[in-house]
Amino acid sequence: MPYTLNAQQRSCVEHGSGPLLVLAGAGSGKTGVITQRIAHLVRSGIPGHAICAVTFTNKAAQEMRERVREILGKNPRGMFLGTFHSLGLKILRDNAHRCGLVPQFSVLARDDQLALAREILVAAGVDLDAFSEKFLLSLISDCKNSGRSPKEFFADFLYPALPAGLSLETLMANYGERLKAMQAVDFDDLILLPERLLAEDVELQRQYQQKLRWFLVDEFQDTNPLQFRFLLHLLAEPFNLCAVGDDDQAIYSWRGADASIMLGFRRHFPQAKIIALEQNYRSRQFILDLANALIAHNRHRHSKNLFSLDTRPGQAVVFSAQDSLAEAERIADAIITTKLRDKKQYSDFCVLYRTNFQSRPFEEVFRQRNLPYRVSGSYDFYERSEIKDVLAYLRFFANPADDRALLRILNLPRRGISEKACERLVQYALQHKMSLWSAVEQVELAEIGISAVALGGLLAFKEFVAKHRNNFFQRGGLARATQNLVADLQLQEEYRRQGHDPEKVTNKMLNIRELIRAIEDFEDPERAVAVIPEETERNIYSYLQFVALLSREQGAEQDTLPRVQLMTIHQAKGLEFDTVFIAGLEEGLLPHHRSTHTEDDLTGLEEERRLFYVAITRARERLFLSYAATRRSHGQIIETSPSRFLSELPPHLLDWEQEKPADLGELEKMLAQLDQSRR
Repeated sequence: MPYTLNAQQRSCVEHGSGPLLVLAGAGSGKTGVITQRIAHLVRSGIPGHAICAVTFTNKAAQEMRERVREILGKNPRGMFLGTFHSLGLKILRDNAHRCGLVPQFSVLARDDQLALAREILVAAGVDLDAFSEKFLLSLISDCKNSGRSPKEFFADFLYPALPAGLSLETLMANYGERLKAMQAVDFDDLILLPERLLAEDVELQRQYQQKLRWFLVDEFQDTNPLQFRFLLHLLAEPFNLCAVGDDDQAIYSWRGADASIMLGFRRHFPQAKIIALEQNYRSRQFILDLANALIAHNRHRHSKNLFSLDTRPGQAVVFSAQDSLAEAERIADAIITTKLRDKKQYSDFCVLYRTNFQSRPFEEVFRQRNLPYRVSGSYDFYERSEIKDVLAYLRFFANPADDRALLRILNLPRRGISEKACERLVQYALQHKMSLWSAVEQVELAEIGISAVALGGLLAFKEFVAKHRNNFFQRGGLARATQNLVADLQLQEEYRRQGHDPEKVTNKMLNIRELIRAIEDFEDPERAVAVIPEETERNIYSYLQFVALLSREQGAEQDTLPRVQLMTIHQAKGLEFDTVFIAGLEEGLLPHHRSTHTEDDLTGLEEERRLFYVAITRARERLFLSYAATRRSHGQIIETSPSRFLSELPPHLLDWEQEKPADLGELEKMLAQLDQSRR
């Protein structure tokens, strides 16, 4: 972001009341515009509690908060800066009783959702090989985010894999009933439930509209229908909404995002002002010329033309290789050569590809060449088993009705409670319509049919709970209580008993120590955490909800060592690199074969083109484009064709390392004829 605003940026920052759509092209400084506008509102006398800034990741929200603090010279107190889901969580937490929830409700982690869905399918007699729990959760999520009722959404769904008489609507109802019994919600509920509350309660809606009067939404092109309706309930005239995004970077339709919301902004707000940010502060002009020419082939878009003050001439290097290994070798050679010639770090280089499986040949070749690399998005701190172990104890202490958490910790460390004993406890709880913990509490009197060893383990567990649970509700003592819990669990010895080698045990304990440090940071009142509103009391409940929001974002450990980055194009959005390699530019990969199945539907193809556009605009200085002449698929070697998108790039900006392939010229003619017939 430049230190001074250009004319278009200044217009956005100083815009008065009423709706504003900011078409923020790649590298145009949109985060700076949003934060400067927030600061401008504060300086204009708008109280902080009336400002609500929403983005899609907690990392982006935290960066936004830090920038605003830097501009204002003080912490932006009172205002909401967070994600859609954290905003929904705040409203749900304040109105839990209206949804039949206790204030300490749980937010289920992904693996707990899967386990719950699996239980429901097994109980319904569904063959899991034909209809998996992942598929069920995907359908439920799609239904919730569509905003339609299950009856409407599933009306046209016919699945022979389900037993006769069993419907998707019934499975979703069973899933909802189990969540309610556990006093839990899933991630989609964090928006669905508040949206329903606001839609059904006009007075509640009015209260929030009076409090929150100025809205800013980042990455607006990624909004889904449910999120947009949620937002509309919060808006009142004169609709002070500043929506910032780039429809040319709308690449998440598979997650429910609907670019038509941004494209149809004026249908919802006829009086809206639209400003395009076209000056790019990232890339050389030749890179932007390639991107502009490519995306111009999309029909459904807001017109914009990126430009840069860096007009040094240049070309993108294009080459083909015999196969994927040869492609990886050629890219490795280019990285080594460019690094030495231009005195670059390995972290200045990034290899982008369409799908995860394409990373394998690069990993093989880079290991052979001793090229340090990192595959992005491969690990997340809160997904480690030892972190889940400790957090499961906290989840259970906070909400004893959380059956999934209880099942994880009943025999951790080992207490002699067998899987069979757990199954009988679960069956007993279901038969008597009670929580699993209620079954454990009356285990001595109930006829559950478990062994003496298991009964002894359950009694020991009850004593353990009684010893530790109250410690977690002392003000400011969450980290200390967790540390005492970990010490009493003797997890180091437990992991050794499980057969982990000494180095792995050490790493697990270091991770747990890091978790305790993270809890200490959370409890520090001076530490700004954008995920939760500052007025929220920092206790076990708000901490677990904070973690639930964080753990839904794909991410990896911070890595300060200079390494070549390997990642999918989707993972690269929002990032930038000195030199970018876009590999696998072949028909069937980019564009992906799923997008080209039907000739009468351009939606998928346009999103694939936007994906390529995002990849191109990650590059600052140099751009390499490559494809393989053959690729192995299902054990067979198949011939490939270069991507049609190569034919849409200006020829004078491409430096072909060998003669342009004849089949690319034929492809150009074929696509031109096909495009004409569609018109």
